[in-house]
Amino acid sequence: KEAFLPTFLWPQRDCDLIKLKEAVDPTSRLDDKPESLESRTAAKLTGFMQIRLLCYALALQEASVCKNFTLEKLRQLHNEYERRVGVKEALQNHRRRKEELQQNLQNREDMLQQLKQALESEREEHAQACKESQRQLEKGNRAKQKAEETCKDLQ
Repeated sequence: KEAFLPTFLWPQRDCDLIKLKEAVDPTSRLDDKPESLESRTAAKLTGFMQIRLLCYALALQEASVCKNFTLEKLRQLHNEYERRVGVKEALQNHRRRKEELQQNLQNREDMLQQLKQALESEREEHAQACKESQRQLEKGNRAKQKAEETCKDLQ
């Protein structure tokens, strides 16, 4: 499984948030090979950066509305938004993994059902083959007895 290092985004004071948002906008990227590993990694990193930038922007917006705006208040709000996003991502990953496991379980149950049906049909075929062999054996025994009786009669 792929994983990212836990991190957060805290732009410098002089950073232009609009330009930063445009820089991590996935629609601004032109990829020659969207299925390549580099493109997928870049897309994940871009999505990660977008979420972190959103957390910072929301915290900044909420902190600036407060009457007593302080950098500490901004940090607290930023941490709270990061925590919320982390919980949301964990829940989404959990739901996705749960769906994958349920699908895997369903596939295995379907496969087991097919194997049971195949086993049952093989058992029926084997039972028919055994009955046929038993009939052939009985027919051969009757033929042998008849031949022995015929031999005794001839003697």
